[in-house]
Parts: sequence; structure tokens; C-alpha cells
Amino acid sequence: MRFEDFRTSSARLHILRAIHKHVPSRRLHIAQALVDATSLRLQYVQSVHAYAYATGKELKGLSMTSTTTSSSFDHGHSWTEFLRYAIEHVAMAGESASILTNYARSWVHLCKCHYLDTLGTDSDDLLGVAGQFVAYVPHMAWDLIRRLLVHGWPVRVPSQQIFAIRALARLMMAAPRLSGTARDATLPLVFRRLAQCMAAPHVAVAKEALAFAGCQFVLVHFVQGSTDLYAVVSSAFYKASTLHWHDSIRSLAATQFDDVLDFAP
Repeated sequence: MRFEDFRTSSARLHILRAIHKHVPSRRLHIAQALVDATSLRLQYVQSVHAYAYATGKELKGLSMTSTTTSSSFDHGHSWTEFLRYAIEHVAMAGESASILTNYARSWVHLCKCHYLDTLGTDSDDLLGVAGQFVAYVPHMAWDLIRRLLVHGWPVRVPSQQIFAIRALARLMMAAPRLSGTARDATLPLVFRRLAQCMAAPHVAVAKEALAFAGCQFVLVHFVQGSTDLYAVVSSAFYKASTLHWHDSIRSLAATQFDDVLDFAP
């Protein structure tokens, strides 16, 4: 798998899908192979960027020669699609936690590759896989959210934080909302990260964070019932409304701050 061209259809990937479906004893091996392959892809992308930075070269895209050819990307046969297929069958069979952990790691690797090489992976496909993961395996939701926040957040690629916030929103909207150890430990990380994004100089990132943190779903299901989370969110709204450099962000944050006062615990 490590030598696959992840952009196009491949007979080997079709064979792997058949093996995954009909030979359950090999699923752990396939899951580990997918982790290794996506990790190597990430290392390759990172090394190319490091070399370009060291030599002062500009990268226009690693996967395609031109952004105009991105339509030739085969969305139905990529590693992302294979991951979607694997999650569906593993969840139906009730497989072990180690397989699910490997698939969670693979998804984070693909996200980190996407931050550096947006032409190599389709963002909608990645969001779809995240939603399907939580839909089929609800107990993995908060673990996947934690992995995204701790290991998969694009700190060095600010513009890609828009995608990361949307992935976070997809996961949280599908995740179980009953109180639990994993949920209670992860939620403070979620809102601290959103608070950082609200203060980001990148206007689109700040706007995305404000829109998600201030939506009714978040305020009703997470903020309203927690004094600590309410303090983090309301403080972030207030700081953005007074300190952000852009007028539109200050105006939006002021509106959100007025709204969040109605949800005080």
C-alpha cells in the first residue's frame, strides 16, 4: 500500500477491499498497513515542504502539476474512500479497538497531508469519513475529536484551520452527547482551541470559529450546562469583540457575546 498512487483507481485497492470484506482475520493487518502507508505519505509531504523552505522554493502543488487538473482526481478509489469502506465493514462486524484506533490514526494522517497538499485529498471526502466514523462507531467519537485537536490541528498552516473547525463541527454534531469521561475530558480542549481560533489574525478562521462556537447547537448542548465552558466561550467572545483587528470580526463577536449571555448556567 505504501507504493500506491492514492489519487487513482487501483486493482490492488479493489483486492484489498475484497479481502477486508471476506477475510476478517486479515483486517488488523490491513488497518496497520493503512496507518503505515498514510504515515509515509505524510513524511514525504513534510520532507518536500522542509526542502522547499530550506532552498527558498515555492510549492504550487505536490499531487498535480496544475490546480486546473484537480478535476481528474478519482474520488471513488482513493485511500480516503478505502478508509470509508473499511470503517463501515469493521463497525458492522464489531471488531477490536486496535483496528478502530488504527483507522482513527489513518484519518488524522490524511488530514495532516491535506493541510500541506490540498490537491492530494478532497476535503469533502475527509469530512464524510469523519461523519461516517462517528455514525458507525459512536464510542470512538470523542477519541477522534481529541486526536484531531492534539495531533491533527494545522497550527503551522493557519488557513487550513477552517477545514479543521468544520471537521470538528461534523464530529461534535454526530458524537454522543451523554456525559462521560472521554467527553468531559475533551470538551475543555475543544473550546480552548476555538477560543484561540477566534483571536486568529486570519479573518476567515476567526469567522468560522465564531460561527461554530456561537451556534445554537453548541450553546444548548455544551455551554449551557457547564460553568467552566461558559466562562471560556463568553471570555473569548468578549476579547474578540474588543481586541480583534478586523471590524467585521469585532462586530460578529459582539453579537455572539450578547447571545451567549442568555445561556449562562
